[in-house]
Amino acid sequence: MGKPKTRWTSEEETALFAGVNKYGTGKWKDILTDKQFAHCLIKRSNVDLKVYIYLLHFANMENVEAASYADNVKVLMAGSLLHYAEKACKEVERLEKVSEESAAILQMAGEL
Repeated sequence: MGKPKTRWTSEEETALFAGVNKYGTGKWKDILTDKQFAHCLIKRSNVDLKVYIYLLHFANMENVEAASYADNVKVLMAGSLLHYAEKACKEVERLEKVSEESAAILQMAGEL
């Protein structure tokens, strides 16, 4: 069932925010391995960092009611799925273009 949830300490939050300022969001492993922050975040995983930042983002959004932790995780998962779906669509578009170019080349070769 996973590890038990523990509250974030102010030291962990400070290290996380400093790490995000230094590396940006998405560079969770860089933050965790940075000697400046590693000792504060020793009990946290890259997923912990990502989820906590996104939960803070959702909590600070205007006109949004406070949602449960599970609801926020569902939103994160949906966002991740959307990201992969967008990547897949771009790949399909790229492959369609390659296919069209290949067909044109084959047609030209047949005319020779």
